[in-house]
Order: sequence, then C-alpha cells, then structure tokens
Amino acid sequence: MEVKAPAYAKRSKKAVNVLSEINNQNVDMVEATSQKWSPREMKNGVTRIEAVKRALGMDGSLWVDPVGLAGGLAVFWKGVTTVELKGKCSWFIDVQINEEDGSNWRLINVYFDSRVEVRRAQWDVFIQYKENLGDDWLIWGDMNDIISTDEKNGGVAPAQWELRGFQNFINHCHLIDLGFSGYPYTWRNNRNGDDYIQERLDRALASPSWRVRFSQASVEHLNAVGSDHSALLLHLTPTVLQKKVPFRFDARWTKEEDMQPIIQQAWKVPVQGSKLFTVQQKIKECRASIRNWKKTQTAKLKGKDHGVAGEDPSDPEWAFAKW
Repeated sequence: MEVKAPAYAKRSKKAVNVLSEINNQNVDMVEATSQKWSPREMKNGVTRIEAVKRALGMDGSLWVDPVGLAGGLAVFWKGVTTVELKGKCSWFIDVQINEEDGSNWRLINVYFDSRVEVRRAQWDVFIQYKENLGDDWLIWGDMNDIISTDEKNGGVAPAQWELRGFQNFINHCHLIDLGFSGYPYTWRNNRNGDDYIQERLDRALASPSWRVRFSQASVEHLNAVGSDHSALLLHLTPTVLQKKVPFRFDARWTKEEDMQPIIQQAWKVPVQGSKLFTVQQKIKECRASIRNWKKTQTAKLKGKDHGVAGEDPSDPEWAFAKW
C-alpha cells in the first residue's frame, strides 16, 4: 500500500489538474490543501469536493474549510471501511488507516500556518493531541518550515535560532524524518533570477514505532504540476527499481531530418528557476524527447522485421499521496 499527498494548489481548476495527474500513479489515498475545498455547489450542481473525488476515482472524502485565505484540507480514499475519521480542526485531519490484516495506524494530514506565531501555537496544540495517537502514526503535509539551511535555496539564509522552533517540535514528538528521493525542494515562489527561492516545506514525519513497522517506507518528491508545491508520494512497500540504461547521444542522429525539430521543440518548453536550473531542465527535456524518438524508431524497425510493433507493459504501483 502507498499514500499520496498532492502539491498544494491555490486555484481549484489547477487543483483538479494536479489531482488527476496524481491519480495516474494509482494510489489509494490522497490528501490535499487548497483555499477552495468548501463544499459549496458549482454551476452544474456538483460540489468542488465531489468533482475532485470523481476526477480521482475515489470513494470517500473528508474536508475542513479554509479560514480566510489560509488552510483548507481535504482527504480522499478508495474503499468504504479503509479510513476512519478520528479528529479534525482548521489545520489538520486525523484519520485511522485500517489494514486488511486487522491492524491500524494513524495518518495526520496537516497544514501548519506560514505565520511563525500561529505555527508555534499549533505545535503546542499538537504536542498535547499526539498523546491520543497511540504508537503507530505519521504526520505529513505543508510544514511551512525547514530544519536546516540546506533546505533553502536562494534568498536570505535563515539564522540558526530561526530553525530551532521546528527542530524542537520534531525532537519533542520523537519524530523521524522519512527523507526523500527526487528534487530536494518542494516549494518555489515562482519568481525569476535572483528573486527565485526554493524550500523543502513539505515532508513526512513518523513515530519510532511506525518507522519500525514500515521499515522500507520511502518518500518521493514528484514534479510540481500547476502548483507552487511538489507532490509527495509515500511508498509503504519498497519499490522495485528498473535498472536505468545511461543515455548516450549518437552523432549519427544529427543526420536524421526530424532530429533538429525535436530538439528545438524540447528546448522551447518553459522552465521557471535560476539560469543554471533552467539550462539543466532544458537539457533534461531534450534527452527525454530524444529517448522517445529513439523508442519510436526502434518500434518501427521491429514492426518491419516482425510485422507488429509491441509495447512493454508496466505494472502500476500502490501509493499514498500527499499533494
């Protein structure tokens, strides 16, 4: 089983787009934040919550309305009895995950406030609340804070005293950071040049007992789609990784008529970030486009040899997601 937490979208239309993209990962549960999770009706008589639930192919949903322009949480899941509400407020939803073997554990979907004084008050409340969670529990979401200077790129580096509050909260709760694979930052301010800032604001933290129980669990940072936050993908079981074949550019490809348009089109893909990051991403995009072209050419050759061009099937993976 795996869980997914989508990147935090600020506009409902983009939120649906991001959630639909996450649904391609075939997950069992999705948690998301948005300012527009209110269950009010849309023009066609369908609520926003219902529209997102349908887009994801989920069966159940829970939500808390935003307060002003902040917060707003929603949880979606498959099945009828797999998720049980245990508690909620304006900034978290606490659910119990019931496993098929009869065991259970708690998942706290959280949005900590961007204002320091409010966030510290939320920490104090949660420190008291955690006494009711039992041994196996995990908290994840938009923490709106970092624990080291390495988790921020661009802008003014935070002083050590500014990091102690979140560090102390984690230590007081005896939490273990699950770490991550993928791009190191989960949030960006969508500005350009020297004003561009990235931070690892989203993470998953587990109790020691939960970590022992799910010793192979891992978190993956997915690409941001229509949002300033990246999606987190929590694998509760180890993912079988296929061995990657190193990319090597064959100089003979330059003689192909369709190669230049492929590279030009890939290079035109818009990228936000520093100059170095922009160049790196454009090169990555070109490499992916050339790989796809190579696969197409190979399939054509196989089709000529065998009369049919086959495709390699890929198995879907279970996942929890935090968006």
